[in-house]
Amino acid sequence: MDIIATTGDLKTFCEQLLAEDGHEDGFITIDTEFIREKTYWPILCLIQIAGSQRTGIIDPLDQAIDLDPLFTLMQDERVLKVFHASRQDLEIFYKLTHQLPKPVFDTQVAAMVCGYGESVSYESLVNDLAQARLDKSSRFSDWSKRPLTKKQLEYALGDVIHLRVVYKKLKERLLKQDRLSWIQEEHAVLLEPETYIMRPEEAWRRIRLAKTTGEYLIRLKEMAAFRESEAQKKNVARGRLIKDEVLSNLAVYNPTDRVSFDGIWRKIQPGLTKDLSHGLFEVIMRAQKIPENDWPQLPGRPKALSKQILQKVEFLKFLLKIKSKDHHVAEKLLATSSDIEKLALDESKADVMALHGWRFEVFGKDALSLLGGEMALALKGNQLQLIPL
Repeated sequence: MDIIATTGDLKTFCEQLLAEDGHEDGFITIDTEFIREKTYWPILCLIQIAGSQRTGIIDPLDQAIDLDPLFTLMQDERVLKVFHASRQDLEIFYKLTHQLPKPVFDTQVAAMVCGYGESVSYESLVNDLAQARLDKSSRFSDWSKRPLTKKQLEYALGDVIHLRVVYKKLKERLLKQDRLSWIQEEHAVLLEPETYIMRPEEAWRRIRLAKTTGEYLIRLKEMAAFRESEAQKKNVARGRLIKDEVLSNLAVYNPTDRVSFDGIWRKIQPGLTKDLSHGLFEVIMRAQKIPENDWPQLPGRPKALSKQILQKVEFLKFLLKIKSKDHHVAEKLLATSSDIEKLALDESKADVMALHGWRFEVFGKDALSLLGGEMALALKGNQLQLIPL
């Protein structure tokens, strides 16, 4: 099994793929292997591609290869690029080129409107649609080590070979049920550069909150932004640089002097470097002077929903389950928890996706009827059913 390790071979391979699959019904399947346990940015170790007539494994770590021919192919709109759970793969391409592959199809997204739930595994799709079983023994390999074994290469290539079958079967279902348009919005998000831009000022939102007060949030926000910037510059994983627990505890206890500050972080992460601890201390001191008007706020939600509103929420959740099951669509594609609460609070002012497009026909229309007293939920046997009034 040959690996593409020179620029010339890669150029030839990409030209062949474009000639064979660069047409209306043509597509290529793509997967990557990478590592990022210690680094902030993923290290691309392998790229696998399968076309209709050929397959290839590309070694991006080889010093003799320039990936420009591949990047050109990724931008050629004549050929569809098919991934499964594409977000991390797309993030890698965006980091390398500041561009996203196009056009793109994600089989995990497609599976959500084909009855497979919210985040079906690739293994499950292969079992069901390709009637095959994946050999997972190489799944946790260190893909940066060379040489790679034949077993590792077979595992890597198998992913994109099976993905061709998975894509074809899912597309058949989508066309038969006229649902291709149902996944356009999710694909649009995947192709939005903002999805992959890691803004330090937003980093605090990924940390589990110990409190929700403004004072706590501003300290956490400023320290998380400092850590994010340092992690990006040093290319070190966030948690290896400064643990979430350190940031949260400092934000909770709000030390006002260096002695108390040092006492907090040393109990949790004694290996914290001198420059990082000094930087954190300066950040938390500055955060204490930020005016209240500039403190972050959590997304608006009433402090406590009334009993009546909570009942509406529960009824809408029951309806969502019914519609999800009846139409074989993942619940979160129809409506989020936030959408449900907004509808329950005031459906006339709720600006939610469930009241637009195909979601309105599947769920939103009946949700409004239920809230308006034009429809009821009734238990028949062991099943909840909608009853027009």
